[in-house]
Amino acid sequence: ADILNFLQLPYPLKEDSIEKDSIKRDKYGDTYAIRVWLDVDNPFSEVLQVKGISYIDRIEYQAIASEERKIRERCLYRDPVGSNVSWSFSPLYRLGKGKKEPIKELLGKAGDWMQDTDCRFYKLYNRVLKDYENSGYLAQGSVNNIMSGLRAQVDKIAGLWNDNKHSYFIIFGLKDNDRFLYPGEVLAFVKYFRNKMNLESSSTASKIKNKKGERSTYCSLCGEKGQELETLDK
Repeated sequence: ADILNFLQLPYPLKEDSIEKDSIKRDKYGDTYAIRVWLDVDNPFSEVLQVKGISYIDRIEYQAIASEERKIRERCLYRDPVGSNVSWSFSPLYRLGKGKKEPIKELLGKAGDWMQDTDCRFYKLYNRVLKDYENSGYLAQGSVNNIMSGLRAQVDKIAGLWNDNKHSYFIIFGLKDNDRFLYPGEVLAFVKYFRNKMNLESSSTASKIKNKKGERSTYCSLCGEKGQELETLDK
């Protein structure tokens, strides 16, 4: 409940995009979510040990839930604080519209996503996933396991991201038997979000204190870390 007002939609809902004008209506088209089912030992652990990827599928964006509020809760999305930061609030990455050569877009022109700073996998790794491990919400080695799984199934992802008339995003969740747990249903992802919003409990906050014993926080405008911040009304 304390984070609901901070949550945003990763893309406008279809009825929202139709309300404005023809340009707005055509900007996004239909939107699809490419779901990545992560294989973990305990989906309800505060620190997730990701062993790999169980499954990848695609659903219509608005099939995530029947109400806008529930879509916000499940996606757990908020726009990044800037283009120069190496973390995101949610394990969700906006791919945009489908491309003519999706594999090159994902892996880079030479196929080495770790070196091509313009390709999607490089940005996904460095701007979304890696900080989950650096912050202790994913166990060591988890992100490499995720990227290895994505690389192994790049053909499938490319096949799902296949139409330049539609927009797409990748959303990471957990496999809980036959159910897909969305980020907002995963304790570790929610705690990460609350930490980035400076809302985490004092017990967790104590784990990220700096040398002077002060809690490090992020500026919501520039993304820089500091200890003495003011709220926007000041």
